[in-house]
Amino acid sequence: MDLPDGRRGDGHRVQVGQAVAPVRAQPAQGRGDVRERHPARLLRQLPQRRGPGALGVRREERVDRRQQLPGLERAALHAAEDAPRPLRSAPAQQAPHRVVVLAQQAGADQPLRGRREGGRGQRGQAGPAAGAGQEHVPSLPRTVRQRSPVVHPRGAPRPRAAPRVGPVLRTALAATAALALLVPTTAAAAPAAPSRGAGVIEVPASGETEPVRGTGDAADDPAVWVHPTDPARSLVLGNDKKGALETYDLSGRRLQRITSSTAFWGNVDVRGDVVAAWNGGGVRVYRVDPRTRLLQPATEGSGVVPTVGGEGLCLWQGPDALHVVAIARSGVLRQYRLTDDDRDGRVDGELVRRVDVGSEAEGCAADDGTGALYVSEEDVALWRYGADPASGARRTAVDRVAPRGRIAADAEGVTVAGDLVVVSAQATGVRDASLFHAYDRRTGAHVRTFRVVGGPGADDCDATDGVAAHEGYLGPRFPRGLLVCQDGHNAAPGGSGRQAFTLVRWERVTGS
Repeated sequence: MDLPDGRRGDGHRVQVGQAVAPVRAQPAQGRGDVRERHPARLLRQLPQRRGPGALGVRREERVDRRQQLPGLERAALHAAEDAPRPLRSAPAQQAPHRVVVLAQQAGADQPLRGRREGGRGQRGQAGPAAGAGQEHVPSLPRTVRQRSPVVHPRGAPRPRAAPRVGPVLRTALAATAALALLVPTTAAAAPAAPSRGAGVIEVPASGETEPVRGTGDAADDPAVWVHPTDPARSLVLGNDKKGALETYDLSGRRLQRITSSTAFWGNVDVRGDVVAAWNGGGVRVYRVDPRTRLLQPATEGSGVVPTVGGEGLCLWQGPDALHVVAIARSGVLRQYRLTDDDRDGRVDGELVRRVDVGSEAEGCAADDGTGALYVSEEDVALWRYGADPASGARRTAVDRVAPRGRIAADAEGVTVAGDLVVVSAQATGVRDASLFHAYDRRTGAHVRTFRVVGGPGADDCDATDGVAAHEGYLGPRFPRGLLVCQDGHNAAPGGSGRQAFTLVRWERVTGS
């Protein structure tokens, strides 16, 4: 039986993991040897003379007062006779001492927490829940040994009350508890470490487009065209890198598929009724007919504005003209001013800026309101340039790729909508890290991190490349706007395994 000062009834300290030898009485001060070795009889035969003892109480008097506690005497009898009934444990106040020892011997950085379990003879320190269940430190039987914490399932029976104790032991326990408050121990609770997904908002998908016809890594970059008179009839555009530029209505149904003699199609963007996409060594420009919602070619000569390489693409409406930015995989950015000198509705391009981003880059988006141009250098950072070609190569990092920043490589698609700039962290093969980061378009401050999870009509959106968004009414399906993200691992309900574009209600992204 343990006493509050950490010793057994015979005054010897108990070490966890050490078997307790049979109780052997020691000669009392001023008395002869005690012949009887049985612990129960020992309690009765010890002399009643006062002598030196722990906690300011003489040893013989302390044993004599214990004799007055029937429960303790009965506990000694049970231990000696190895009765099947469990030992009566001391009150729960003693448990923190054992909790600390178990944690230290196990090499744990944090103390174990326990709680009293239903049933007699098992005990633990009451404490807050840890994770999904409770950790429990059992009572120590006649042979003391280290035990692992027991995890109790939720809905366990309500624990029974602790056994009542006498006044002497209650006083000793109170003194021990007061001392524990003055001496720091490893039993103090430490703040829980944040989980891997801490701070990530889960945004459910609202729908998805039909899968592209190309297999493998085919879908790439989306854009949103807003119908000038009936927003519910707006379009989602997306490129199938392996053969076409496609358009979809807001239910995800494919409406048009444009092909050319050159199979590879790069990124796409929209301003007003003008659509631009990279294909065939340059930029192809189209206009959308609001009546039919079909795209018609609007490029002079051969049908392309030559760009000397490219894949990444975005449009900027400048004060004098519409500009197109094309980014080659090598990281070279070229900006062209689109012109229509003969006013026939077909455009040509004039190179006005060339910038070396530094390494592989693709995603870009221009903010017509602030004059910013955002470029994602895949393994380095999300950069903010000036959209005006006169700003040259000056730039500022909005955020960097991990480990220097929060974006998991690769930094890919970029879009601007409402008050936000959104970049996709592709993180191919690391599903939990396939995230989107949103920043304030005025200050560049990080606003939120979110992940698109599966919804009633679509699966989640991960390994995302391109992203596009529009804030504003787009009919009853998307009353406050729309986010479109390329889904690199398209699963049910699409079912084909080919990639597609996922549609998300904008208010789920902004939280408003």
